[in-house]
Amino acid sequence: MSDAALLVAAASLAALGNLAGGLAVVARRRWSPRALERFLAFSAGFLLSAAILEVLPESLGERPGNALYAVGGFLALHLVERLMTHRHVHHHGDVGGGCCPEDASPARTWGYLALLGMAVHTFFDGVSIAAGFTRNLETALLVCAAVLLHKLPDGLVAASLVLAAGAGRAQAMAAAGALGLATLAGSAVTWAAAASGGGPADTGAILAFSAGLFIYVAASDLVPEVNRSRDLFLSGFLVLGILGFLVAAEFLGSFLGN
Repeated sequence: MSDAALLVAAASLAALGNLAGGLAVVARRRWSPRALERFLAFSAGFLLSAAILEVLPESLGERPGNALYAVGGFLALHLVERLMTHRHVHHHGDVGGGCCPEDASPARTWGYLALLGMAVHTFFDGVSIAAGFTRNLETALLVCAAVLLHKLPDGLVAASLVLAAGAGRAQAMAAAGALGLATLAGSAVTWAAAASGGGPADTGAILAFSAGLFIYVAASDLVPEVNRSRDLFLSGFLVLGILGFLVAAEFLGSFLGN
């Protein structure tokens, strides 16, 4: 299978993750708050590891100055959240039955601004996936895994915000689907730019930018949820996320002969 076909499959799987999250809300399937907290703690550990141990070194090994793009990615997502959403919401205290995050305002305007901010974020998820495929298969698969881990919560939040704003289930699923389309768009734009003659320095900068995004999501959104929880086992799940990344990286390295 060609790299282009693998990219289409990976980006489509990520988009389906958003839809699955929306369906979990629309179908009134309740998620255990404790289980979701532990899933997010695992995701935080995996995301941080992917950014610091794989994506950033891959970029900096080519040009140390790419570190500035990592800072840019971190700041870009911070500004998007501050300007459009006030707080990027990943965690639900009680998901299902049309319920929304505790701090999500039911005001329609606020909800749709939050969705716009999330769409920008998921567009860059697609950018990250495509940038990984411009490098090597191991990096591509690890980036995909890191992105997939927070796709389901994104879809949950998107559908919940729309329901909280007073819209129906069809609109809630459309919102989750829009996040998936933004991911596909990000992948398509990045792959097309690379195919048209973007050099290694260009993709290295994109990878560094992606690392900054991953670090922001993990450190600013997910880890604070771990710190706020009374579940003392959450730190263990964060460590499991780190170990999960190390095992996945070792397996892929051996399997692919790197």
